[in-house]
Amino acid sequence: MPELEVDHEASFKLKEEFKRLTVSQFKQEKDIHVTNLLWCLEKAARRIDNPQEEKPNRYMVEGTLAHLDLEPIIGALFGEGKVVTREKKIRWRGIVGTIDLMIDGIPYEIKTNATGRVNDTYLEQLSSYLIFTQAPYGKLVVRWLPRDFNTTDTEYHIDVYTYRPLREHLDEWVNTLTFRRDTVKASIRTGEHVPLEDINRKFFECGSCIYAKLGCPYAIKGRY
Repeated sequence: MPELEVDHEASFKLKEEFKRLTVSQFKQEKDIHVTNLLWCLEKAARRIDNPQEEKPNRYMVEGTLAHLDLEPIIGALFGEGKVVTREKKIRWRGIVGTIDLMIDGIPYEIKTNATGRVNDTYLEQLSSYLIFTQAPYGKLVVRWLPRDFNTTDTEYHIDVYTYRPLREHLDEWVNTLTFRRDTVKASIRTGEHVPLEDINRKFFECGSCIYAKLGCPYAIKGRY
């Protein structure tokens, strides 16, 4: 009998649990999730009226790992003696948001990034949560991943930002969110595609989009 052998039952259970946590971000909602309004609106509409099994890419998996690692650490470090809520779901005008952490009413958003810069979508998402909660500011936690995973740099690169957008910015973002929500709802109601001028697609999205593979008319050739 070998000294070391795979515990297949335990391995299966752990893999299934991690799979559940990873793919839970694709769980369909009756309402529109705020994260879907930050990206391609055609995909946002089809996720609701034509749901498909979606598989996470590497960065989504890394993001899940970051949340599992950082949420309890941040909650314990900055939430001592305070009210801490993990994965707080909140609804606002038919839009659903899931806030990574709420600490005494302040939303914390955790991101994993390999580009070396704070993405606009991070601030758009946090702006949404400030609108939903009426919090005076939010916190953005970014875990920076190395582009070269063979690097010998063992420093744990992580930054915490305080985000205080101007009231004018939030008012403008309310209008943008409302327009995008209504655009998605209209596409679902009529069965027609989101107008190309309103699609809000990032150039790289088609590469990992199941709907591009299923014949989306807006799919960028060569990116799926």
